[in-house]
Amino acid sequence: MQVYSSDNLNVGHIAEVYEDSFLIHKGYFFPKDRYIPYSAIEHVENDRVQLSMKAEDVKLMEWEKRPNFEEHKGDPTQLFYDRGHGVDAIPIVV
Repeated sequence: MQVYSSDNLNVGHIAEVYEDSFLIHKGYFFPKDRYIPYSAIEHVENDRVQLSMKAEDVKLMEWEKRPNFEEHKGDPTQLFYDRGHGVDAIPIVV
């Protein structure tokens, strides 16, 4: 499934799916893998995920690692605390 920014740039394809985010592998657009949270999705249609942010904004986000929700269940501040650092999660393969 392809992923597009709000300014209609193809930022990659979904490689793995998690309960809180999905992975886009590094490539032309991203120099490193990115874990995009579901909250960044504007809508999904056919074989396309449309994000609610511009491509440059997605690139600037610190989403290189998945937030460590497994060790901090129920802690909504965890997203702000570790901003995606230190996760060893088992992906859900689609």
